[in-house]
Amino acid sequence: MKSYFFCSCQAACRTAIRVVLILIFSSFGFNLFSQGGFPEGGQNVISEKGLSKFKAAINRGRLTYKMVKIKDHPDITAALQLSTIIPPSDMWEQQMFTTTTAKVEQGDKLVYTFYARTISTINESTPGFLACVFEKSSPDWNKSLHHFHEITKEWKKYYFPFECIADYKPGEAQVCIQVGGKQQVIEIANVKVINFKKKYLLKELPSSLKVDVNKKQDLEHLTEVADKLIGPFPMNAMKNHIASGFAEVRKAKVEGQTFVESYLVSVKMQPKNMEDVQLLAGNTLKIDKGDVIFVSFKARTLPVNKEIPKTKVYCNFEPNKPPLDRSLNELIILDTTWHDFNYPFVSKGTYESGFAIFSFYCGAHLQTIEIADLQVLNYKKNIAIDKLPKTKSYTEADYNVASTKFPIGENPIQKFHMMTKKAEGTGQIIPVSGQKFTEAYQIISTTKSENANDVQCFAFTEAKVQKDDVILLRFYARAPKATVNSPAYMTCNFSKATPNYDKCLSRKITLTKEWKVFVMPFKLPMDFDVGAAKLSFYIGGPVLQHIEIANVELINYQKTKKITDFPQK
Repeated sequence: MKSYFFCSCQAACRTAIRVVLILIFSSFGFNLFSQGGFPEGGQNVISEKGLSKFKAAINRGRLTYKMVKIKDHPDITAALQLSTIIPPSDMWEQQMFTTTTAKVEQGDKLVYTFYARTISTINESTPGFLACVFEKSSPDWNKSLHHFHEITKEWKKYYFPFECIADYKPGEAQVCIQVGGKQQVIEIANVKVINFKKKYLLKELPSSLKVDVNKKQDLEHLTEVADKLIGPFPMNAMKNHIASGFAEVRKAKVEGQTFVESYLVSVKMQPKNMEDVQLLAGNTLKIDKGDVIFVSFKARTLPVNKEIPKTKVYCNFEPNKPPLDRSLNELIILDTTWHDFNYPFVSKGTYESGFAIFSFYCGAHLQTIEIADLQVLNYKKNIAIDKLPKTKSYTEADYNVASTKFPIGENPIQKFHMMTKKAEGTGQIIPVSGQKFTEAYQIISTTKSENANDVQCFAFTEAKVQKDDVILLRFYARAPKATVNSPAYMTCNFSKATPNYDKCLSRKITLTKEWKVFVMPFKLPMDFDVGAAKLSFYIGGPVLQHIEIANVELINYQKTKKITDFPQK
């Protein structure tokens, strides 16, 4: 009895000491098992035959695989060599997988562990890459672990602890090694997934993502262990969503930069809402409320029809369904020079894989934008948000100052559309010589009609304008076939773009065959959103007309000028 009591006390003391040591070491960021392997009591939930039980799942591209002998490592005798010869767009499209052989319950703490090394990559200055996954083995493939990691040239053992999100009988879950996304050759060995049930906290288990307490102020170290939220190659993960209007979205090659490709988004037809044209990607890794996330990318705008407009895009991070409580919502103002954009933010919610979206809203107006070198990192709670670089935040007022000076751009005739109602006519841009301008918009009525608006050209506004803004319309025009006895007539309008076409400016002018400049200041009686107003020229009527319009300027002086400041011509 005494002996039993003594032994029990010894056991109790050992347990107490163990618990105290775990608490002490974990509180300082150390992991008791990171050097010495696993704690006791774990069960491997995949076959002990390991990699020989893995099967290939190749959706696109070309992947080859084979077992190879390893002679230069004390713990490894054989490895699976994976060669991604033709990479697909997504990592999961080339993978090896095996199903579980033991029951796993919700809340169980597991460690996905393996050895790996990189043999070669398409660019030898970059490391190899893989994603390790533990997921349901049938739709909807719910993931308990989905982590991307760089692989060094030397053999290294990796540990990724995770918590199971559901109950799985043997075979109902699977373990995957995803390698699509780049040309590479990597080797993997000794894959195990050890289940410790609920004996330990995740922070007590060995982890390759553990932040070194001695490097907590080292941004490079924190970046190395940060989660890549939309994959190691975010440019491959981006999709487009076009709900209204029309836009072309494609990848483009980039020269003379440190990056080689971009996404080109060209909005050709104005959508109903700016969010109706998006470039987006869902989170592939879980995000916890309070995590510090860092978005970085490069962007610029491109000329549209030789014009260089100011461009705006919105960068967002939000749930994938209402209510859209955005953790990030930044207005970005672009010009034709590549600029760096950096936005750190704190996640307002907890999101499982695929339940949040990172997106660019591109449909603010007709524009062509280019986005490149995208990265989205989750620093979790390892860094204060003010330690990360942040690009200046812009407001709509900043954009209005930058862009509404020219509501239809700096060369509106490139935006003109031809329209006929109860008549026929033609409209086109023609070259001009001997003037300070080199092109003009030629509009011709080829049949007679009752109303001036039966033959017209017009362009919609691409920026918001406001009540009491003072706007100046200035242009050159002529009628090459006009005579003294037979002059030409044209009506100039700035109006609402939809019925009843309420007019802010409507002025009929007389044209001769000589170029003449016309100056027409006016004040807006109401607000107009993007695309809600238009500039138009009417030439229809009982007389056939041939008119040329050039050097058109529509300038918004907002409330800094008065109409009387401009001499009308």
